[in-house]
Amino acid sequence: MIQSLVKTVFFLKFVLFYVMVTGGEGNAETFTWKNVKIGGGGGFIPNVIYNTTQPGLVYARTDMGGLYRRDSISGKWLPLTDWVAPEDWNLLGGEAFATDPVDPKICYFAAGTYTNDWTDMNGKMLRSKDYGDTWEAFDMTFKFGGNMPGRGMGERLAIDPNSHNILYFGARSGNGLWKSDNFGETWAKVSSFPVTGDYVQDPLLPYTADPIGVVWISFDKSSSESGKATSRIFVGVAQKSGPTVYQSNDAGATWSAIEGQPLGPDTAHIMPHHGVIRDSVLYIPYCNKGGPYDGNYGEIWKYNFYTKTWTDITPHSHLIDEAWGTETLQKDDAYYGYGGFDVDYQNPNIIIAATLNSWWPDAVLFKSVDGGATWTKSFYWTSYPSAKFKYEIETTYPWLNWGTTSTRWPDVVQPKLGWMISGIALNPFNSNEFMYGTGATIYGTKNFGDWGDPDKKVLIKSVADGIEECAVLSLAVPPITSGVGTNVKLLSGVGDIGGFAHTDLQTPTQMFLTPAFGNTHSIDYAELDPKQVVRVGVAAPVQYETPCNIANSTDGGLSWNKVYASLDTTYKSGTVAMSAKGSSILWAAEGKVPYCGSFYGLKITNLPADVWVASDRVDDSVFYAFKDSIFYKGNESVFTKTSTGLPFSSSKIKAVP
Repeated sequence: MIQSLVKTVFFLKFVLFYVMVTGGEGNAETFTWKNVKIGGGGGFIPNVIYNTTQPGLVYARTDMGGLYRRDSISGKWLPLTDWVAPEDWNLLGGEAFATDPVDPKICYFAAGTYTNDWTDMNGKMLRSKDYGDTWEAFDMTFKFGGNMPGRGMGERLAIDPNSHNILYFGARSGNGLWKSDNFGETWAKVSSFPVTGDYVQDPLLPYTADPIGVVWISFDKSSSESGKATSRIFVGVAQKSGPTVYQSNDAGATWSAIEGQPLGPDTAHIMPHHGVIRDSVLYIPYCNKGGPYDGNYGEIWKYNFYTKTWTDITPHSHLIDEAWGTETLQKDDAYYGYGGFDVDYQNPNIIIAATLNSWWPDAVLFKSVDGGATWTKSFYWTSYPSAKFKYEIETTYPWLNWGTTSTRWPDVVQPKLGWMISGIALNPFNSNEFMYGTGATIYGTKNFGDWGDPDKKVLIKSVADGIEECAVLSLAVPPITSGVGTNVKLLSGVGDIGGFAHTDLQTPTQMFLTPAFGNTHSIDYAELDPKQVVRVGVAAPVQYETPCNIANSTDGGLSWNKVYASLDTTYKSGTVAMSAKGSSILWAAEGKVPYCGSFYGLKITNLPADVWVASDRVDDSVFYAFKDSIFYKGNESVFTKTSTGLPFSSSKIKAVP
């Protein structure tokens, strides 16, 4: 989710609610609020972070939906940032998170969504002493970027495991490396750190022009005794060129680039996405871009800091493919970078890695049982397009298959393993378990050990119950009548995954399909015939060759039809209204002069572009519009101004039945 959702993201935290009205004394009504259950998460989860000393303690960092902690008994994720007020929406962006290895009750959340001019709010460092149930906030002097490029790299925030009053934070925007020695209350820039991380995704766009910065910090706990500051520290940075991994041997007083470190080929300078330390070895997955969307080259290396040797353990260069025996590919044969990565705490020979951005045919997971010398992958081709899989996916959230088994690509499996896999985490106390975030959910397994068994498959499930990260863009509640489609209690338009016709407010359902939208910006129904529904938004191009940004339903939103009116595909989003009986619509597409009429006879109106529109809920021929303090009334032939100089320059409008 990026700029299209900036103005609506702060509604996410309050997501979709419904009201149960119970009787009270006199005219009083008591409202009981509950979440409408979409399920599955609904947005990007950059990382899953386990506490390494308390079993069962694990957190999920989202990019713009706050922080969650998983209940170890129920498995449900509990929101920890729902206290954030709408005016402080920027704090819902998760730049980084750290859970204290010395006192597990303590955790920190670097809260801030954007570093560009989409907000004027600086980041805040949040500290909790009760597992995230309550927080203290400490002001920082610069912005954080939880929803900016490179948000899956990390973690940028790290606690010294030997002296847990000490924290380090890697900043964006050229602000460098920062340190706190009083449990995060005050911070000072580490002036001796030599670089700031100057890589930018695209200097020409406001969203991508900010330097990604210092991206992770890792401590070698064995280099110092408990109670003293850890002496050996490693830091990864997103640099355009030159070294990207730095080391201190004197508790951060001085720093130097590690000699002999990989830089990638001349055509693809690589950047370190994570730094994982196990048994005197630093493991680093690399990608030539910051992600989470981009990147087409990667490597994985390990560095033994006692012998000072680097070893290339890139999976696609060391594959053992069951179809053809040992397979050695050239590094430039891979079309992806590496993101999610972890090493088993109990047996460091076991490693898991994930492609960051293998969009077709699916993401790929890799496993090594010999410290990276050889790897196997989650699926392999037998005779294209046929493949065999080491896993199966089970999900209780129907929308995760995007309503298709894919007629466009017969070799794409649904639901997919994921995309944008930036963070993957093995359970420190159970080597059979791992979880990883995708652009839509959290997946996990409890039988990772069965990976190598030819008679078994790793069962992967969506384990995101409790996380609701959808940005709500539009809502409609059709009246209760008799007939087709009357079991629809709520119509929701959301960001990234389109929207839903909710027949049961506590049971996840399939998304809007045919066409599938990425975002549904507006939805309306015919007041006198509520089985007639219209929605507009932005089509999901991966699903359909020809984008279609408007759809109608004749069964209350349970099924849909593409509307191919005489409009080009630049007509998208905006607001839409359906007449009282459903005979016509008024569509004010984004940046376009509105159209009005039947679905297949839309005519241009005399209204200005970007008006808010609504229909009369009784008269089938009447529509309304509002913009620049002017109110309009009309029909598909002509609109006239009925009021001017109104107190609001622009506002959503709706007629009362």
